[in-house]
Amino acid sequence: PAQDVLPWYGAADAFVLPSLYDPGPNAALEAMACGLPLLTSTSCGARDWVEAGKNGWVTDALDIAALAHALDELCELASQPGARQAARAAVQHLSLDAMSAHLIALYHRLLPAAKV
Repeated sequence: PAQDVLPWYGAADAFVLPSLYDPGPNAALEAMACGLPLLTSTSCGARDWVEAGKNGWVTDALDIAALAHALDELCELASQPGARQAARAAVQHLSLDAMSAHLIALYHRLLPAAKV
C-alpha cells in the first residue's frame, strides 16, 4: 500500500480494473475522482459510475477480444478533455463529507426517538 497515491493517478491517462468481482473498489473511486476515465468489468461495482464513451467503458472481464477493443477505445477517450471532467463528476457525490451526511441522515431516520 502507498500512503500518497495522488502522484500515481496524476501520471496516468486512464485507469483499468477488469476485476472478476469487486462490489465497491476504492481504487476506481479514487482514480475517477482524480479525473481518470475508467475501464472496468460487468462484475465490478464501479460499473455503476461509468457512462460508456463519456467517462469510461464496461466489458466482461473474461472476454479478451472485448477487453482489447475497450482498451483501444479507452486510449482514445483518455485524450478527450471532457472525459476527465465526466469521470470526476460521476463520483463527486461520493465524497467523504457527502457519505458522512448520508449516514447521519440514515441514522436519524432509523432511530428517530433514540437519544444519541
